[in-house]
Amino acid sequence: MSATNPGITRSMTGLLERARPRRTPTALSSSSTTSLSSLASVSTPVAAPVSKLKPKVNDLLAERSQLQADLEKAANDFKVSEKQKADAEGQSQEILQQLTKEREISKALRRERDNAVTDAEASRKAAFEVDERAKESRKAALEAEQRAARAEKADKDSQLAREKLEKGLKETERLKEEMSERVKRVEKELAETEQARMVALKEAESLRGSLTQALQLGVQYQDGQLTIQKLDNDLREAKRVAEEVQGKLEKEEKVSRELRKEKEARKKAEDSSCVIA
Repeated sequence: MSATNPGITRSMTGLLERARPRRTPTALSSSSTTSLSSLASVSTPVAAPVSKLKPKVNDLLAERSQLQADLEKAANDFKVSEKQKADAEGQSQEILQQLTKEREISKALRRERDNAVTDAEASRKAAFEVDERAKESRKAALEAEQRAARAEKADKDSQLAREKLEKGLKETERLKEEMSERVKRVEKELAETEQARMVALKEAESLRGSLTQALQLGVQYQDGQLTIQKLDNDLREAKRVAEEVQGKLEKEEKVSRELRKEKEARKKAEDSSCVIA
């Protein structure tokens, strides 16, 4: 922008080239124009050389006019160049100011970028921490689900155990009722057997008395064969009754043992039901 205008350079160069070889004649022509008339009036023999020099003077004058025009043009071009130079310097100042602003903007952008990078790093760390906490939360949730599943399974097992226990309690209650009924029947049978045993004992005592009486009668009445035969029959009957009574007593003893066993089993069942409850 601050370089010299090429047109001005060319104009100045042309002026210098045209002016350099004719510097002395130009100086002469500047004084010859004032002395031509005096030379013509003083001497006529030099009129011919002056007439020959007139075209050259005219050429020099024309060239001088051209040089003046070129000089004016060069001056105008120089003014234009100076104006362009001033404009260029103004533009340079504007560009410099713009560059300064852009440099400040660039610095601000770099600061913002650095801040953004710092924020991004902090965000990345925060995201990593959030991810770690999320992993821990998922792990805790999984453990909670597993504990819930185990608790649910334990609850189902407990429910099955309760159902099984209730079923066992119902079965125990049923067995208890059955055993109670059987005990009642056995007690009734035992009472009946005891009563029968007492009756049989009474009959045996009666037969024993009869036998004693018969023996006494047999001693007293040896000739009473019919009475003796009757007493023998009564004795055999008494023995049969005694055997039956003995069999009943054995049965009663057996029933009594079974009854004791059933009572013990019932007591154990009641104790086990109390422990389960």
